[in-house]
Amino acid sequence: MELTTKIDDLYRDKLGPWEGPDADWWHNMDFYGDGVRALRFVLAKFPSDSISAVAQHLSGRHDGFSMLVWFWEREIEEGEPVGGLWLCAREILVTRSLVAPLKLAA
Repeated sequence: MELTTKIDDLYRDKLGPWEGPDADWWHNMDFYGDGVRALRFVLAKFPSDSISAVAQHLSGRHDGFSMLVWFWEREIEEGEPVGGLWLCAREILVTRSLVAPLKLAA
């Protein structure tokens, strides 16, 4: 739960709580001991500078963990996601549709 708490604290500070109908983000709480498995965000509200902070949380003790992150245009789970990324301590894979909005180098 340590990793889950770190991720929750990071995004709660930037986006507010993940619970509730008006939340701009959501994460799959981990009850199996394998870290946060999935996160979902409203793309326009996502703090792209948080990617490096999450990668740092995934290094060292949590080196074996990774995260799958999905993005929606307006509301989470309204229609299809506009893109996704997979993140671990040393790598990031991102769908082409997110490179510009997240300000990532191609």
